Amino acid sequence: MDGARSSWVEIGLLVAIIAMVTVIAVPGILVSKKSVNESEAAGALRMLNSAEASYHNRYPARGFTCSLEELNSERLIDAKTASGIRSGYRLWAGGCRSGTSKSTVITEYQWFADPVTPETGTRHFCTDQSSSVRGSDQRSGPDCLTLGLEL
Repeated sequence: MDGARSSWVEIGLLVAIIAMVTVIAVPGILVSKKSVNESEAAGALRMLNSAEASYHNRYPARGFTCSLEELNSERLIDAKTASGIRSGYRLWAGGCRSGTSKSTVITEYQWFADPVTPETGTRHFCTDQSSSVRGSDQRSGPDCLTLGLEL
């Protein structure tokens, strides 16, 4: 009977140790996952900058596109990016406009990456035709472009 009791005590200690390791490790894993998601979101914006430049070179009469679907149909971005969600970040375009009111050539674009949930990330990322990628802890959309820090 002492052998059986000893085994139960050992199993109980083992479960307690595993629980403690889990409590200590999980927050670090979540922080690491957020960091990876944020890096991938910034990388997706760099990819979009390259894709927009390639699109502009192919179709100078159109300029930029500001369309994930169009960039995907031209095979300038991958399907994962074309879906509009990349590593827990939503990708969206804004501020697409021509140089003049009479022109249809798109000369300016803005791309944004915002976390879908606080668990997937906390930073916001943005870029425009200047190709600089910026990040902000609090500002999304056009505010990211003016107040975000260049990466």
